[in-house]
Amino acid sequence: MKLRDRLILPGVVSNESLADCSLEAQIIFRDLPMIADREGRLEDRPRRIRALLRPYDNWDIDKILIELESAGFISRYSVNGTNCVSILTFTKHQSIHWKEKESELPEPQQLPQDKSKLNPSLSQDKVKLDPSLQVEVEVQEEVKVQVEEEVRGIPFAEIIDHLNMITGKHYRIVDKTKSLIRSRWNEGFRIGDFFHVHIIKAKQWLDDPEWEGYLRPITLYSNKFEGYRNERDIPTRNLSDRSRRNLRTAQEFLKKYGVTDGSVTIGAFYGGDAEITGSLPDGTRQPKP
Repeated sequence: MKLRDRLILPGVVSNESLADCSLEAQIIFRDLPMIADREGRLEDRPRRIRALLRPYDNWDIDKILIELESAGFISRYSVNGTNCVSILTFTKHQSIHWKEKESELPEPQQLPQDKSKLNPSLSQDKVKLDPSLQVEVEVQEEVKVQVEEEVRGIPFAEIIDHLNMITGKHYRIVDKTKSLIRSRWNEGFRIGDFFHVHIIKAKQWLDDPEWEGYLRPITLYSNKFEGYRNERDIPTRNLSDRSRRNLRTAQEFLKKYGVTDGSVTIGAFYGGDAEITGSLPDGTRQPKP
């Protein structure tokens, strides 16, 4: 692949948020436009990105992309099985040559089109709504969504409680977190899948000062969730005392709610014999009598 000529504006180089990133992340963000298409999109293939941009450096590109996404410089997404990276504000900083071909990569999935645009009779310039009625409609819609989620049984609290017990953090159930959980839930994942991801990634990151900060909803429940879910469970030894305490507390949580995930070796993870031996194939909750 031939690298493209791109502009590097002074505002990008002097960006304070970028300056807070690692040197590797700064370099990769500077170079990504050279392998992006005219819309600032490229395939999310870390090994290929390293081969194109840093072939002689043993850099962990996936880790760098996670850092850049967390800092708000890129977006990683998947559409119909195609994993992509989008450089945010790319088109504002680049002057694209008119001969450059159109992007062949899918856009991030958008929200459904505004119905008022489909039906001219519903446009705002023809129908003046009473502001109080509009507020009432919005409240009703919010309540409707909450009721639907209760009926579907999306266990936001249990998922975040389990994550907090493992990490020792105090993450709240904010709208962004609910949106991420809801997206994964609508893809067919269930509570056992979330616990599996918590356990697998905690094994890898909990005692690593550089990676522990990524044990958070925005990283764990992103479009990388399916990949995390399919990682194999490898027993981890030499956990710190703090980690063992957190994990034993989380084990009590699993016993309380009767939630198990048959694909994870609970005993090996917590450093003791597994008291939870059953498994629910779909990872759903089984209330204790």
